[in-house]
Amino acid sequence: MWIGYTRRLVTNPSDSMRLISALTLVLMAGSAPAVGSQSPAPADATAQAAPAAPASPAPTRIDPKAKPFLDRTLQALGGRAFLDFKTLTTHGRLFSLGGGGEGFVYYDSQTQYPDKRRIAYGLNKKGRPIVIINNGDQGWEIDRMGQIHLETSEIKQWRFANRYGLENLLRLTIHEPGVLVQSAGSDFVNNVNVDIIDVIDARGTQIKLDLGRQAGLPVQISYRRWDPAINDWDEYDDLYADYRVFEGVNTPMHITRMVNGERVSEVYRSTVAYNDAYPASLFTDPGIGH
Repeated sequence: MWIGYTRRLVTNPSDSMRLISALTLVLMAGSAPAVGSQSPAPADATAQAAPAAPASPAPTRIDPKAKPFLDRTLQALGGRAFLDFKTLTTHGRLFSLGGGGEGFVYYDSQTQYPDKRRIAYGLNKKGRPIVIINNGDQGWEIDRMGQIHLETSEIKQWRFANRYGLENLLRLTIHEPGVLVQSAGSDFVNNVNVDIIDVIDARGTQIKLDLGRQAGLPVQISYRRWDPAINDWDEYDDLYADYRVFEGVNTPMHITRMVNGERVSEVYRSTVAYNDAYPASLFTDPGIGH
């Protein structure tokens, strides 16, 4: 579950529902590097240039001092059960804080990893919810007024946060070619003694994992993105707490999102299920075949 900047909630319920949709999005990631141009073909038409061998990607580099901490964390999260699950279904309450207002909604979420998500949320359990669907680089929103396509910036926002969420970070992102993982000592985070792992991913994003020394579970994941509009860094902190085991996976039931040092939202999960079978249509364009 990923949440981000929120607009101010207002007293009109329909307006509140629209504004709280910002809870499901976060700031976009940086652009991918441009692809370089190829060399021109030889002047002699009879000469056949051999295709250039593709550059080998840099290997994942894990400091030997960091590996035992990562291995312990993966085991604490559930080992194979954590590494192998395909879907995550949750229900609970989603709070917005800051931005001049605060409020909460009930939500139901279905996520198929690595990049499909459907979340329905409303101010009460009986009202008609707003539904947001993300499927890779596509996205839609459905409310009582109808359906719209999500803007490209909104989709990029979700993809950015989804990449550095607990599940994708530890199961995919941290193992990509070109990633550097290093041990960075210990500290106290939220009154918890933690071992620190520094990561620079294949895109150059700096990430810090704070792993509880007692249980090995992630306490906080921090990362940042350069914002050229303000010529400064945007700092993100996702705090994970209240772990409980479901189907062998140690699952955080309370997730807090901080942006530039300010708490902007919180998720309280009440039910969790792994590996539910979803119909293929759950993450497709709702306007097709409905």
